[in-house]
Amino acid sequence: MQTIIKSISALIALILFTIACEQNPVQQTPPQIIIVLKDVSLSTPIAEDSLNNEFISSLITQLHSGDELYVLAVKEASFAKPLTLLHGKIPQDNDPLNTKSLTAKEHLQQAWQNRRQAAKLQAKQTDIVGALSYCSLLLKNNQTEKHIVILSDMRQVSSILDLRHKESLNAPKKIKFLQENGLMPQLPDVKITVLGAHTIGYNVDPDYYQRLENFWMQFFQDAQADLLAYRADRNWNLP
Repeated sequence: MQTIIKSISALIALILFTIACEQNPVQQTPPQIIIVLKDVSLSTPIAEDSLNNEFISSLITQLHSGDELYVLAVKEASFAKPLTLLHGKIPQDNDPLNTKSLTAKEHLQQAWQNRRQAAKLQAKQTDIVGALSYCSLLLKNNQTEKHIVILSDMRQVSSILDLRHKESLNAPKKIKFLQENGLMPQLPDVKITVLGAHTIGYNVDPDYYQRLENFWMQFFQDAQADLLAYRADRNWNLP
C-alpha cells in the first residue's frame, strides 16, 4: 500500500510540475551564432593549446536552445582554405527538462573530443585577418546575435600582414593597407572576444604587447565590430 501511495504522490508531483512549467515558462535566451577561431599554428605553446581545447569544451556546456556553434582553425590561408573543426546547432527545446538540448550538447561534446585529437598544431602561419574575412561570409545577412571568440596570441603572420615585431605595428598604416587592398572584413553588430592573448615569446615585452592590442582595437573598430574583451586568460562565459 505504501508503495502505491508513493507512486501516486510522485505522479501527482510530476503533473503539478508540468502544469507549473506550462503556466510559467522559463525565459529563453534569444538564439546566438558563436564562431570560435582556434589558433593551430606551430607557434602556439602546447599548454596554451590545451587551455583552448578545454575552453571550447566548457563553451559547449553553456550553449542555449537555438544556438549555433562553429569552431574554425586559424592557420595559413584561413580564407582561401578554411578548415571547420566543429559545427553544430542546439535545437529549440520547449521541454521543461531540456531533453533535446542536453542530448544535442552531449553529441556535440563527443564530436569535439574526437575532433580535437586531429586539430594538431601544424600550421606554419597565423592568418587571423583571413579567418575573420571568412567569418564575415558566414555571418552575412544573419539576423541572430553574433559572437566571434578568438583563441590566439593575435600575432598575425601571413604574406599580407606580419605583426611579429613591434616595428611593424603601425596601426594606421597597416589598416590603410588592408582597406586599400579590399582585405578589411566588415563585421557590423558582431561581438568580438579575444582570449588567450598570452605573453609567451622571446620578442614579447609590455610595449610590444600594448602595441599589438592597440592594433587590434583599431582593426575591430574599422571593421564595425564590438570588441568586448582582449585578455591573456580565458575567464569568460557565454552571455
